[in-house]
Amino acid sequence: MWLHIGLPKTASSFVQETLKSNAGPLSAQGYLYPRSGRQGAGHRLLAFPFLPENRARQPDVAPHLEAARKAWPALERELTDGPERNLILSSEYFCDVQEIAPVAAACRSIAASTRVVVYLRRQDRFLESGYNQGVKAGLQTGRLGLGPEVPKSLDWYALVSRWARHFGRENVIVRVFEEAVAEGRMIEDFCAAVGLDSGPIVPAERRNARLSNEVLGYRRVENALGLTGSRLAHRVTERMRAVGYPERHILSRKERIRVVEAFEESNRRVAREFLGRSDGRLFDREGLEGPDGVVSDADGVGAALAVAWDELNGELDRLRREVAALRTELQGLRERNGRPWWARWRRRRPR
Repeated sequence: MWLHIGLPKTASSFVQETLKSNAGPLSAQGYLYPRSGRQGAGHRLLAFPFLPENRARQPDVAPHLEAARKAWPALERELTDGPERNLILSSEYFCDVQEIAPVAAACRSIAASTRVVVYLRRQDRFLESGYNQGVKAGLQTGRLGLGPEVPKSLDWYALVSRWARHFGRENVIVRVFEEAVAEGRMIEDFCAAVGLDSGPIVPAERRNARLSNEVLGYRRVENALGLTGSRLAHRVTERMRAVGYPERHILSRKERIRVVEAFEESNRRVAREFLGRSDGRLFDREGLEGPDGVVSDADGVGAALAVAWDELNGELDRLRREVAALRTELQGLRERNGRPWWARWRRRRPR
C-alpha cells in the first residue's frame, strides 16, 4: 500500500483529482484508489480520526468526525469486494498527525506493508503559498509576517523521522516538490514514486492558481470588508490576472533567508538520510541571492480600484442601454395606441 501524506501546497489536490479520474488506467495496472474515506478527491476522512484534539476541533474537521469514524471499516469492506490490488491512499491531513502509531496499526489491518510518500517544499515558499491560499479563501486580512521565531512545524526532518520510526526509514519516500513540478512533470514524478506507468494516466485540470502580490493586496481589502466571493471580487481578480502581473515573493529576501537558514541543518539531514545526497542539498537557492524582488501588495489596491471602476462604468453603460431600450418601447406603445397608456388609464377611473 502507498500512503501519500502531502505536504499541503505541494499539488496534493492535483494528484488526488488525477487519481480519482483515472480509475480505469489504475485498475489496468493493478492499482486501486479507494472510494471509501474520500471527501472531495482525497482521503480526508481516513486521516481525521488520528488528528490531535486541537486540530480536530477546527471547523474544517469537526463536522465530519462522525463520518470519519466509519471510514476505515468502510475501506475494509470495499477491499473485500474486489481483487487484491496495490492501494493508494492520499490526504495532506496526515501531515498534521502527531501520534503515528495508530495510523501504522490501521494500515497494517488492511495491507501487509505500507510505503509513505511525502513531498517537501522549501520552507519560505511553503509559508508564502499557504498565505496565498488563506487570502483566496477569505481567511487572511493582514500581511504575511514572521515572529521572532520561525514555526517549528516547518522542520521537515522531524516530520519524516516521525513517520520513519513507525513505518521504517526504507519505507518513507521523500520527493522534492520543486524538482517534481519542473517542466510540469508532477504526475510523472508521483507515478514514478509509487511504481505506476504514467503513460496512460491523464492529468486532471490544474485549478488552484496562485494570486500575484497585486491581486493579494486587493483581495485582503475585500476580506476585511466581508466581500469575499462577491461577483465584483471575482471580476476584478479575473481582470487583474488577465493583465499578467508577474509572480513575486511575499516575504522579503531577508525574511526568506532567515526561514531557510533556520532549517538548514534539518534539510541537510533529510537530503543525506532519506535521499542519499552526500552534498546535503535538499532545495535550490533561487530567490535567496540578488535583488529582493518583492513588490508591495499595496500597489495592487490602486490597480484593482481602477479595474473596479472600469467594471462599474461597464455596468452603468449596460443600465443606460436598458433604460434607453425601455423608453423606446414605451414610445412605440404610445404611438400605436394614440395616447399615453397612463392617460387612458386615468379616463377609465370611476369619478
